[in-house]
Amino acid sequence: MIRKILIGAMVLATLVTVGFIALIADITWEQYQDTKEWEDTSFGEAMSEVPPFLARNYVRAEDKEAVLIWNEVAQALNQIDEDKGIRDGKRSEYEQILQKSKEEQEAYGLTEGEVPLLNERLSLYLELEDAIQQAYTEPATETLKGVSTRLYSLNVEVQAPVHAVYFEKLNTIAADYQALADFLSDTLPSLGTLQEKVLTVNTSIDKDTTKDILSQLEEGNLRKFPFLEKLYRLLSGDSWSTILYRNQISRQYQAWMAAKANLEALSKSSYYSVSSIQTYQQATDAGLSVNVEERDGYTVDPNSPVEAISYDGIVLTQDQYIRYGTPVVVELTEKYIPVPEPEGTPTSGEGTTSTLEGTQTPEEGITPTPETTPTPGGGTTPTPEETPTPSPTPDDGWTEEW
Repeated sequence: MIRKILIGAMVLATLVTVGFIALIADITWEQYQDTKEWEDTSFGEAMSEVPPFLARNYVRAEDKEAVLIWNEVAQALNQIDEDKGIRDGKRSEYEQILQKSKEEQEAYGLTEGEVPLLNERLSLYLELEDAIQQAYTEPATETLKGVSTRLYSLNVEVQAPVHAVYFEKLNTIAADYQALADFLSDTLPSLGTLQEKVLTVNTSIDKDTTKDILSQLEEGNLRKFPFLEKLYRLLSGDSWSTILYRNQISRQYQAWMAAKANLEALSKSSYYSVSSIQTYQQATDAGLSVNVEERDGYTVDPNSPVEAISYDGIVLTQDQYIRYGTPVVVELTEKYIPVPEPEGTPTSGEGTTSTLEGTQTPEEGITPTPETTPTPGGGTTPTPEETPTPSPTPDDGWTEEW
């Protein structure tokens, strides 16, 4: 009887033990089924690399999606290091990964540690790519300054290979910005004035100036900036050649006008023009020697036109200038005005010939000699050697086409 009781107790104990083991096995199997897929894609290569809150023997199913996306961020950063930047076509993919990773980071309330650092790196690299790409199309000094500062700070924590690449690109942009500033302040104003997107070109610009500007654009690598590349094409095109030709004509015209102004200024001080002496009155007012044929009973009309002005036997042209005091001789086409005679005064039919200074009757046999009049400013009359040869007004070459 006792033996039967012992055997029954052993059987019951065995059944209980087997049942308990089966229960444990069942629970373990279910847990394995939930996590076996996740265990194949663990975050990081070792448990020490897993975020502290996930560093446990069992990862909950709801953590799987977060760890997967953070693993993708780590893989993206490795790829960026290998590619020395973000390749074309990968930007959109990385932006989506970063967006999901930040959402999980916020959901778990992570503010420090590996996950926030990974997100900060990927975010900064994306911003760097945008800033570098836009640096030459629009001014971005503040943006570049901001990402440069963040890159220096990040490099203190993580010395990633791609950092050296970005530093080099930022230094190149800084040098290009300096060259751009120098060109805009020193060289561009020499082209002319820019107002409402219209460039008014200085007439001083010529082929040599243009060649120098083109060299600056090339040697300074300034053609990276689209608006300076447009300027380069303009200065190299046919339309600019037309502008240079017009500039040449304008300079010639301006030179001619300057010469004319100088001559006019001289005429007011030391010279007078031949064309300014048109009448007998003007000749006498200027103190010039005038050959006059007078008639008895008549006086020479002060408005009698000047027929010619000569110097040393050479007739001067209307466009020439005469230095004051030069001994020129004026010939008139006399016009006469009758002189009223007093009653009872006998008339004489005999004519006389005289100069401006006096008259002699032909019967006396004296040949009138023209006398020179002192210069208006005093002094002696210059000799022919001291007197400049009058020159005609220069030909300006100006055409109606301009």
